[in-house]
Amino acid sequence: MEEEGIDCKIPLILKRDESQHTTRAANESRLITKSRWIVEARNEYIKTIFHFIDGIISTAHAFRIYDFYLITGAIINCYRNLILMEETTVLAHRIIEKVNTPNIMQARVEQENLFRKNAVWNKLNKNDDQDFQDVICDTNYLKELTFDIYQIGLAPSYIQDKLDIEAIDVFEFDEQK
Repeated sequence: MEEEGIDCKIPLILKRDESQHTTRAANESRLITKSRWIVEARNEYIKTIFHFIDGIISTAHAFRIYDFYLITGAIINCYRNLILMEETTVLAHRIIEKVNTPNIMQARVEQENLFRKNAVWNKLNKNDDQDFQDVICDTNYLKELTFDIYQIGLAPSYIQDKLDIEAIDVFEFDEQK
């Protein structure tokens, strides 16, 4: 691919002694996976329409898989709506700019020794009267920060599932600011 002028990348994998990526490595991996999303979305779309491709493909058909994908692509392009990503270029430039942005939160955690192991947790009951008006991390901010990843939209259902499955009404929060 490099001979064709394509800059080919794969997301980084943690080494044995690492528990998480550096900020830069995580940002670079995010850039790769965000770019790759449209390919995966289209592959999934093809599989929902053409069930032959969704299952295990016999070795007798394996040498023709490229032809099958060309045919399915032609059918989809002719008879189905295209996936339009109008803001692709703008989004790509924003992601590239943020890859090199320093992690201010990490610097603060290190400087003020706010590591998770040092946190003091208080239990918050749904009946407690807590004032969270000072929280500046609204949904729009999170979407801007994370390039509108789907987990933000799923967060309410994650919480509801946790409530239903574990039958709890108590959440813990970090007392430190």
